[in-house]
Amino acid sequence: MRCEKCNVEIVCKTRVCPLCHERLYKDLSAINQIKKMERAFPQRPCNRPYATSYFNKVYLVMAINILLISIVANIIITPDVYWSLIVAGLLLYFYFFIRYTILRYSHFNSKVVGQAAFLYAIFILIQQVLDMNLWIYEFALPAIILVSTIAIAIYLLVNIGTAKNYLFSLFILAVLGILPIFIVLFTDAYYIWPSIVAAITSASILLTTIIAGRKTLLAEFKRKFHL
Repeated sequence: MRCEKCNVEIVCKTRVCPLCHERLYKDLSAINQIKKMERAFPQRPCNRPYATSYFNKVYLVMAINILLISIVANIIITPDVYWSLIVAGLLLYFYFFIRYTILRYSHFNSKVVGQAAFLYAIFILIQQVLDMNLWIYEFALPAIILVSTIAIAIYLLVNIGTAKNYLFSLFILAVLGILPIFIVLFTDAYYIWPSIVAAITSASILLTTIIAGRKTLLAEFKRKFHL
């Protein structure tokens, strides 16, 4: 089949001419002929069964109602403690968890890093709002980093052939893993050893990724930040 406008030959299933972008559906015979052709590229499998649903609208309505109720209850019951901020943070986290971790078609390492960073922020918010000794800085933040790092490390070993694709994620987790030691040093934290373990592990990973994969890291930085 050929395009009537530019006379280029069409050998794949498409709606427009690949050269002049003119629509090819001129008559019924042309439509039937194009439908019988093979696709230029294989169709990407979709594993997001709810991606086309009304999840965003439903969640937005539900979140607004929960947040408004929380704010009113916060003002009436405990006006000195702004726990409604925690509710807002958790609503954002659950949206991120469902929409960008469960439903999104992305790599495992990206999901782990996203979860680690968001949980980091949520736990810091809880600690700042409640201002109580919840051992968040001492145990929660180091645990997030260690569990995330172990998960990506295991996944890397299973997929050792494509290990370079996970170096950037390990690098980001290593940077996050050094932060708890600075936090506990400038707070009244009693238990310091979990942060020390996380910092040593993260520093080791940081050096390893820089030494072993500096070219890959540099290329990823340029790609991520469009340098």
